[in-house]
Amino acid sequence: MKKRESLPRRYRIKDLLVDRDSGTIHRRGNRLNVNGLSFRVLDTLAQQAPQPVSHRELVAAVWGPLIVTEDTLRQRIRMLRQALGSSDYVLSERGLGYRLGYPARASLLWGENWRWMLLIGACALLLSIAVTGSFSGQEFRHELRHFIYH
Repeated sequence: MKKRESLPRRYRIKDLLVDRDSGTIHRRGNRLNVNGLSFRVLDTLAQQAPQPVSHRELVAAVWGPLIVTEDTLRQRIRMLRQALGSSDYVLSERGLGYRLGYPARASLLWGENWRWMLLIGACALLLSIAVTGSFSGQEFRHELRHFIYH
């Protein structure tokens, strides 16, 4: 199995945030119930995306030297699709295996906390304006409260 360029520790697949360090998958801040084997199936497909991964390669990457039947793999794919809430994330390629239905992309450094980062940046900007004397202290507090609460 030829690996593509290595994925970062956190990456996105459409609306999913995949964290390889914790072995978790989140959608809109909610953790999905995906166990270790299902997670490894998805992660293996993401590492090979957009190329399909054969049944044999997938079994070797996820279960290692254990002997696993085609039915076991199909059941695991079905469980993964169910946990993700859609079969669109994992596609069957007749005669080839399985592939990821959406591209895997690097996640932003701050992940789901982009609103907090924006707020911190705005506060820093307002603070710099206040320090340079463009606003009085009272005007600054008023502007900061307006920004935070509106």
